Amino acid sequence: MANTPQHIIAKRLVSALALVVWACFIFGFSGQNGGESGGLSARVAETLVSFGDLLTGVSTTGAALDAAVEALQFPIRKAAHMTEYAILAVLALVQLRLWPAFNGNESQLRRAVGLAWGFAVLYAATDEIHQLFVPGRAGLFTDVMIDATGAALGLLLAATIIVLRTQRKRTP
Repeated sequence: MANTPQHIIAKRLVSALALVVWACFIFGFSGQNGGESGGLSARVAETLVSFGDLLTGVSTTGAALDAAVEALQFPIRKAAHMTEYAILAVLALVQLRLWPAFNGNESQLRRAVGLAWGFAVLYAATDEIHQLFVPGRAGLFTDVMIDATGAALGLLLAATIIVLRTQRKRTP
């Protein structure tokens, strides 16, 4: 498909829309009160325990199930945060790479990665402030750091793919 001006504008609009929708998705989850958020992570933990039971042929019930669910909730919540912000940062990178100032050499890629990471961290900080006003939730600096780490990992993966694809295109 040719990169006509209309095609480029369409890509930019779709990319921007994806970024806004994902930011709203994060905002929506942050707006859940403590009980709703905890209930969601408990359901995910129960599903993981059930899946583990299926794989091992074991049946976890009663106090053992409660303990397993409790033990899994914290890492599930933090992995979800990291994943949300990895996706947000990559979507920001995609948007930036659609503009000539950020779609060229490796220096432009580094600048785009830095800006995408900064955007994700700033959004994470505002998200934690938002959570200060949600019943049963808290705004935590450690969560901003977890989100920033997720954004960095997502961007590292995306930048690696971009560099490898660029090198492959250059190789005859």
